[in-house]
Amino acid sequence: MYPVGKFIAVKNIDKSDMNFIRMSENMEQVTCIAKSPNNKFLAVAEKLKNESVPQVSVFSFKSEPHKIEAEKRIYKCTETKSNSIIGLSFSH
Repeated sequence: MYPVGKFIAVKNIDKSDMNFIRMSENMEQVTCIAKSPNNKFLAVAEKLKNESVPQVSVFSFKSEPHKIEAEKRIYKCTETKSNSIIGLSFSH
């Protein structure tokens, strides 16, 4: 998984194909991404256009990580003075 413009590219190595997850329309850039150890979640930190707070989009994959059927939850980071997030990680 890696950022490509306003998308996150998800490559399935077994099948040699690639899918894309569309990010927010007002996204300026992806600052970092993290995948959970069990491969069921993907967190994407986004720097937004015309907003002073960053947001984190968390995708919950319903089956396999290379499938696009994912639930998305958005978290605004209002308690930070920065406009971007530079590191994410999951704990067990």
